[in-house]
Parts: sequence; C-alpha cells; structure tokens
Amino acid sequence: MDKINLIQKYINPIIIFVGLIFFMLTSCQNVLEEASFELTGLHKPTPVISGFITPDSMVKIIMSGTLPAFSSDTAIYNYEQVTITDIKNNLIYNFYPSDSAQIWTHNNFTPEFGGLYKIQAQLSGSNDLIEAIDSIPYPCSVQNLTVLPAEGVYNLAKLKITPPTNTPKISYYEILVFGKTYSSTFGNGDGQIYNLKTYNELITSEDYYPNVNMTTPNYPKTLLFKTQPGQTPFYIDFVYMSPGGSGGGAIADYFLFEHTLRVEVRVVSQAYFLYKTSYYKQINAINGDSFYGLPNPVSVFSNIKHGLGVFAGFSTVSTEFLVPERYAND
Repeated sequence: MDKINLIQKYINPIIIFVGLIFFMLTSCQNVLEEASFELTGLHKPTPVISGFITPDSMVKIIMSGTLPAFSSDTAIYNYEQVTITDIKNNLIYNFYPSDSAQIWTHNNFTPEFGGLYKIQAQLSGSNDLIEAIDSIPYPCSVQNLTVLPAEGVYNLAKLKITPPTNTPKISYYEILVFGKTYSSTFGNGDGQIYNLKTYNELITSEDYYPNVNMTTPNYPKTLLFKTQPGQTPFYIDFVYMSPGGSGGGAIADYFLFEHTLRVEVRVVSQAYFLYKTSYYKQINAINGDSFYGLPNPVSVFSNIKHGLGVFAGFSTVSTEFLVPERYAND
C-alpha cells in the first residue's frame, strides 16, 4: 500500500466521524430548541397556599398557583371559597379576598396559643378540596440578652431561652435578628435583617446549616433548631456583622454605629420547621460551593393536600439591646 492510500485510510474515517459529530450537535440543538419551546405544555397548574398563623398579628393567606418556568404567560387561579376552622372551638371563618385577589383575610379571626386549625379552599373548576391542618405552639420566654464586641466588624450576641411549660413533645424554634442604626454622622438607618453565624451545636447539628468545611458558606437570616421534651433553660449565641461606615481608611478606622438589636424567638410548629429548613437546603443546593460544587436538588416541604405551599402556626417573643458605637478594632 503506497503512502497516499495509507493517509486516505485514516483520513476518511476521521472525516466521517467529524461529520457525524456535526450532525449530532445540529440535531441536538434542534431538539433542545423544540423542547424548550414545548416545555410549558408539560406544566400542570397546581394551587399554592402560603399561610402563617399567629395570635400576634392579623392572619393573611396568600392563595396563588404555579406557573410554567421561563414563561411570560400568566395564570389566574380563581378560588370560590377559603375557610379556616377552629377545630377546638368548632368555629368556621369564611375568609374573603382583599384588594389583591391573591390575599384572603378575616377581620374577626384571632387564633389562640395551643389552637388547632384547618384551612380549606375550593378552586374553580376542580373537584379536589385543598386543605391542611396545623397548630399554634405556646411561646417560650427569653432573658439576659447581651451583645459583646467580637473580631473586627462582628458582634457576639447571647440570650437565655426558657422552653414553653408543659410541652410533652419536641419544641421547634426559629431566631430572627433585626437592627436599626443611629449615627449623627451617617444618619439613622432603616431596619435590616442580619445573616447569622453560630457554633452552637443545637443549630449546627441541623442539616440545613452550612457545613463547617464549606469554603463559601451562605449563612442564613434565621436560625432554626429543636429541643427535646423536658429541656431546661438554655443559652443560644450567634455572631452578626455590625452596621458601620468608613471614609475609606484602614479597618481600624471603620466606625460601627450605635444600633438597637431586636432578637425575635419563635416557637414554631413541625410543619413550619420542615418547610423553612427544606427551603434553606434548597437555597444551599442552588448556590453550591466553590470547592465542593452543587449538591443534590432538594424539594421544599409542603403540608397542603391537593396543592403546594404551607399552612403553619407559630408564637413569638422578643427582646432588645442597645449596642453602643465603637471602632472596629476597639
């Protein structure tokens, strides 16, 4: 076999192989374009309820529904009736839509601590009754909130929590932290919610909390944890970034504003806890980590029968502490 025939022996299969790759890529592109165009047709409209009930504020229920991803289409979900039943007192409240058709409310409905409530909704054109049941836990008590300077621009907060009395079941908690700043130089600031970091094992043992080995953790804006029956009073501590300002100098010149720190401690139902922790796990899965990559997808918990979303109860107590101004390295 001469040299030319030998070259053609290897070149011809290569040409065919490259042609096949080009054809496959072109075909895949067409398939992807068709699939992305037709995916909205696979969407199954699903009713969604978002309702958190507490004796501390007026109850507003958001009644909506799912929409196709990446679609500019809008869907209208018409609810014929929305009711909440006070099961212990055998009372039924007919909710009504407010200015926004999605928000349903009732002026005379005031839930109670320890109450058990059932929401039911009827979607126009559907025979399925959308419903969920949940309870409102009794509140805990909080004392001894202290705030101390930590490293640099961070502060360390600590408070004592006494669990609800006569609670034979596991208690679920959520901590939220708000701040409002005061500065004669920079002016008073609007309220803000802080991201929270902690080493407390009650919290770090929960699987929604960022792993200590992560290189780029996304610390949550609330801290969720649980205690066992018979839990004695305990302390929770956490770190947050203090609000401040600087003229562009060194970190030592960074001025941390005086601010009021308000810590809200909620005792939440199991449904509330499962919904919120799964929501944080989904956020962690979406964000991933710069070193470990993306974890497996996570579905958000729902207790809604024949629908999605959550109907959950909670109770709230809060305490405040006036944090003085300082320089970052004081």
